[in-house]
Amino acid sequence: MNPKLRKGIIVGAIVALSALNYNLISDKYSSKAEAEPSKEEVLRDNEIGKCERPLLESIVKHPKTIGDKKENILPDFFYDRFHQAPEYTRERKSEIDGIVLHTTEGSGLGAENWLTTKDTTPASAHYLVMENGEVVGLVNDLDTAYHCRGHNDQTIGIEFAGYHNKNLNESQVKAGRRLVSNLMKRYNLPKSSIKAHSELDPSRRKDPGEKNMELILSGLN
Repeated sequence: MNPKLRKGIIVGAIVALSALNYNLISDKYSSKAEAEPSKEEVLRDNEIGKCERPLLESIVKHPKTIGDKKENILPDFFYDRFHQAPEYTRERKSEIDGIVLHTTEGSGLGAENWLTTKDTTPASAHYLVMENGEVVGLVNDLDTAYHCRGHNDQTIGIEFAGYHNKNLNESQVKAGRRLVSNLMKRYNLPKSSIKAHSELDPSRRKDPGEKNMELILSGLN
């Protein structure tokens, strides 16, 4: 075979294979599988292990939402994992106007086990910040958790693993500030709306402690 002809055949084959490979890659990244998930798919994924009702609904429905859903730069979820607490009331009857900080007065694992087990004395919170800074979602923001007597309907409750008379560690403080800051932005809450459990129920509670409140609040604007 003429060397020039052989070379032409080889070059032609390479060009054809390159075009085929390009088309395959283009099909892969333009396929429906890579498209943004539908609301049904989001709900299905949350049933598998995130949350029975995604916090994405908070952005859309809550009256104090900031901005349009498409322009909101906040993450859809403020937790690292979700573990549904059984004790709560579905759908709030009041707007969210504050955040209450607590300490579990025990370990994070013990608190998670207790808060996610049905009990004769209903208790729950929206979030639990573990010793390593992991944020566990327990109750959807749009639902009422049972964490502060007389203030449940209009507040979000955050539990920190630890004790009122012992400082939270650096990982917890960092995670707590980020969580509180995001919630403040989502619901247009001023810094003055962040309360200690002891401030709202002084006759019975001491948590989360003055120093722990200072550690969280000092990093907020």
